[in-house]
Amino acid sequence: MAMLNTSFIVVTYEGKGSITDCINSILNQTLPRGEVIAVDNRSSDGTLELVRERFPEVRTIRNDFNLGYGAASNLGARVSAGDVLCFVTQDVILDPDWSAELYRFILDNEHCGAAEGKLLLSKNPAIMNSGGSYVNLLGFGCATLYGQNDSRDRDPKEVSYPSGAAFVVRKQAFTEVGGFDESYFMYHEDVDLGLRLIRSGWLVFCVPTAIAVHLYQTAVRPWKMELLERNRWKTMVKDFPHGYFVRCAPLLLVSEFAITLQFLLLGLFGAKARATVGFLEDLPRSLRLRRELRQRMGSGVSVYGMVTDDVPTTMNVGKRWTDVAQHLQASYKKAFLNGDPFS
Repeated sequence: MAMLNTSFIVVTYEGKGSITDCINSILNQTLPRGEVIAVDNRSSDGTLELVRERFPEVRTIRNDFNLGYGAASNLGARVSAGDVLCFVTQDVILDPDWSAELYRFILDNEHCGAAEGKLLLSKNPAIMNSGGSYVNLLGFGCATLYGQNDSRDRDPKEVSYPSGAAFVVRKQAFTEVGGFDESYFMYHEDVDLGLRLIRSGWLVFCVPTAIAVHLYQTAVRPWKMELLERNRWKTMVKDFPHGYFVRCAPLLLVSEFAITLQFLLLGLFGAKARATVGFLEDLPRSLRLRRELRQRMGSGVSVYGMVTDDVPTTMNVGKRWTDVAQHLQASYKKAFLNGDPFS
């Protein structure tokens, strides 16, 4: 296979406190990095000015307003020259060999459309942030092994999607599926991208030898929970096959009651209500996109082989609730799905 050129794309927003470490880690990659593009979503804290002053070799783009992560990433991709796009968020610091490990893997695996690495927590790099990104049976994007000791695992594995925090993707594959869906603004756009890549025949992998640390924020914020919940349902409607909703309707009804109760206990019922209203308002568009995707890519993703029983850390629930949710999903999958792909 011919050698591929790389382009790094970093979306910035109010990131003055972290962007220097992030870009330094990109510039210090052992793999010849190609170009670096910073797309700023109209920061007001001097982020863009800092990048321009400190890193003149970085190409900068300033948006007139905050476009969100997906739209800004798409903009960077459109102006990039690389065959492999390396998306890195401003709160991630890459190991020097991060891009070399992922580049080598993509080069050796022609069906790999995108790949993520292992994420460690910046506050304690011996603890995992993510050891692979999977969708659970309720449509949540889950970072596996969160909070556990670094497993030191070196074996690549297929995953459901590449974490938006740091991943590489073939530009051919990214363009083929239309890039990020810009209507998400933030959160779950990486899940949607991964599922569309898989529907198009590409594989997505986690390569644990590619290591990065992530300044992961665990705080529960109403606006974040609203976006996560709205976009979870949007992704299921867009990307999950018809058979999923037929077989999992009872599970969805029970879990929706439990999730609403959990939002209420966390003082976030308003966020849940706004997420539901926003999802319903956007439902006609989501259904239209679902039809278009089905015509272009065929039936939805075979969900069963890709789902995890994990509960996302963003819900910030106690261990008892987490164990109950995991047991419910595992039992339902075993009893009613029987390992068959949905159609």
